[in-house]
Amino acid sequence: MNRIILGTANFGNFYNGVQITHDGAFEMLDTARRVGIDWLETSHEYGNAVLYIGDYLKRHERDTFKVILKAKSFDDFFQAEENLGKRAEVLMWHGVNPIGPMRSISKRRQVTGLSVYLTHEYETWVRRGYEIVEFPFSAFDTAFANIERAPGVVHIARSIFMRGEIFQHWPNYEPRIMGKTTEELCWNVALWSKNVDYLCVGADNPRQVHRISEMKPFEVEYLKDKICALEPLVDPKPTVMLPSSVKKVG
Repeated sequence: MNRIILGTANFGNFYNGVQITHDGAFEMLDTARRVGIDWLETSHEYGNAVLYIGDYLKRHERDTFKVILKAKSFDDFFQAEENLGKRAEVLMWHGVNPIGPMRSISKRRQVTGLSVYLTHEYETWVRRGYEIVEFPFSAFDTAFANIERAPGVVHIARSIFMRGEIFQHWPNYEPRIMGKTTEELCWNVALWSKNVDYLCVGADNPRQVHRISEMKPFEVEYLKDKICALEPLVDPKPTVMLPSSVKKVG
């Protein structure tokens, strides 16, 4: 089973300095299909992302991709689904206090979820009947590693490459950590976490999509032994681990 979900924050939207064009988005979606990725994560807040995905689905089978759709209001959900040309398989509140019972629209068979940033948001909101939760998780931000999982809730890790910091600022980081690149180590930290079921990752081009799809797991004991090698790359004790907390190493 493929655990990768392709994030689309940079489809027609400047995200961490990158904006994917309409044609570029089509190339990335073509690549995702070829490597077996069949879930997309998008949002009403992601510029033209929903429009680009909708255009792609109109030219292919509507169910080519399953979609996790994030929004901040009911109206935004409905508008985004019009642009998609289909009902999203998952509806997810996007970084806001859930406003009202999502069940009122989940009668249409859609799964409901939350996209959170902090552990207290998870603890406060997730037990209201949501089925999926998305949260930031990386080798530098493991705050969600030891939370008590709500029964039956599926967990999606996002920002495992620190919103592109790994690719943009450490492409040639040396020395490798015992033969592994920093991005491989970040990938495996999320892959092996007991609190992570799926990994939502973004990419800047089709080549990165392909590279991510080919990353291999390595022994968990190896991972535990080498994770401390990343500690020098992180500024000490940030309140919340964000890309700005990571030192630029080139």
